[in-house]
Amino acid sequence: MSDPPNVAAIFVTHNSAATIGDAIASVAGALRNLEIVVVDNASADASREIVASSGAKLIARDRNDGFGRACNAGAEQAAGRHLFFLNPDVRIASADLDALERLLGREPFGLVSATFVLPDGRRYDGLRSETGLVREVASHTLGVLRPRGLPPGPPRSDGDRRWIGGAAFLAKRDEFLRLGGFDPRFFLYHEDRELSARYRSAGLPLSSTAALVVAHRGGASSDDDDLRVEPAAWELLSWLEYVHRRHGSVAARRAASITWRTLGLFASVLRRSPATGPGAPRRHRKASQIGGILDRLPTMADEAAAAGFVPNAVGLVRRRSS
Repeated sequence: MSDPPNVAAIFVTHNSAATIGDAIASVAGALRNLEIVVVDNASADASREIVASSGAKLIARDRNDGFGRACNAGAEQAAGRHLFFLNPDVRIASADLDALERLLGREPFGLVSATFVLPDGRRYDGLRSETGLVREVASHTLGVLRPRGLPPGPPRSDGDRRWIGGAAFLAKRDEFLRLGGFDPRFFLYHEDRELSARYRSAGLPLSSTAALVVAHRGGASSDDDDLRVEPAAWELLSWLEYVHRRHGSVAARRAASITWRTLGLFASVLRRSPATGPGAPRRHRKASQIGGILDRLPTMADEAAAAGFVPNAVGLVRRRSS
């Protein structure tokens, strides 16, 4: 009987036909003794056909059940001793196989981020820092005014309370399953922070490796939403769910109240700004985006509640709407 693969690369797709074929080819060309598992969340495009033709293992789901639940399904059915979770818009830039082999022998293993390379050539380690609630509220209010074309810099990574972004990271399968995998109550966003918090609580290390260097396009699965209302609304709900769990119900209510009042004020001011002149198209686009997010939240909360997602954030939205 042959040994199980060292690593199972796990992708989650939802209408990812434009990226998943290249993603599979990238990881297959970079790593050895590899299993590739793709969990498809009810794609309506050619994602499944592309995966099937690649020879990867396809787990076809009949509805879009979110990132975390799909990752858990892939982990449960994978044979690899280690799991390499990747977004379908991630590409392997370089892989040091000898260093990776040594890394895979580490005990305990914990969570290990790949190193990310930005378009301008800068690199960052994939680790992010837990920040204070005031800073996070500012990010979710003032941050929406950030110009869309301004490229982001590397995330902050300092202090002991760090977390690993979910775009490209390694986990040991038995540790991941023992800790329960991703929390199934998160649909999209912040499930990686919540998972990292449980790993920290269990005394398992969070680290990064230069053995795997990746490039991450980001946002590819939502390119058809020009205003990015859907992902932005989900990110807001998931953030409030995480705030509730980390800081408690009172802090979550305050964060939600300040955020919604501030966003509503921004939308109102931007809508009343001059229709012509310098910056007018951008101002009115931002007004449409912010208004769209606030308008979408009540129906999104109902959809989330029906599927068992972000229950505490759903309660905050319903409290606001009552």
